[in-house]
Amino acid sequence: MGLSEAVNREATYIAAVARTLMLTHGVRPDAKVTIADWTERWARERPTSPAILHEERIVSWVELDAGANRFARWAQAAGLRKGEVVTLLMENRPEYVMAWLGLLKAGVVGALVNTNLTGQALSHSITIAGAKHLILSGELVANYNTALAGLESRPKLWATGGACAG
Repeated sequence: MGLSEAVNREATYIAAVARTLMLTHGVRPDAKVTIADWTERWARERPTSPAILHEERIVSWVELDAGANRFARWAQAAGLRKGEVVTLLMENRPEYVMAWLGLLKAGVVGALVNTNLTGQALSHSITIAGAKHLILSGELVANYNTALAGLESRPKLWATGGACAG
């Protein structure tokens, strides 16, 4: 990568951070409007505008909201109730954001776990979250399996993108 490409990449990143800060400056812990509400609003107001740029993939606001709605419907169909916790152990990709937003829409708390953890550190994170359910992406099955010995009770697994053991 040349110097001008690096500068352009950094300028794009800085512009994205500035836009994010501008759009979220009114977010407060006691706010009545959640990020899921904002996502729905942006899906209505700017449906085809990019919401997420991931590698070569562009996800529009309407696609992001539709994905979140699929996860919300799944949570409701699975019988998850408001305030319950679901651990998310997924790679960084648009579906991760969709899952988190969908859980939020369903009133479910998403416990976001660091995907670099393995073994005892991962089992501790899963245990401390107190979730009875865990959404696991196929790429992280091996990481999850290293934590099994340290789990006193195992959450119900919901797999995305591949086979799941445990």
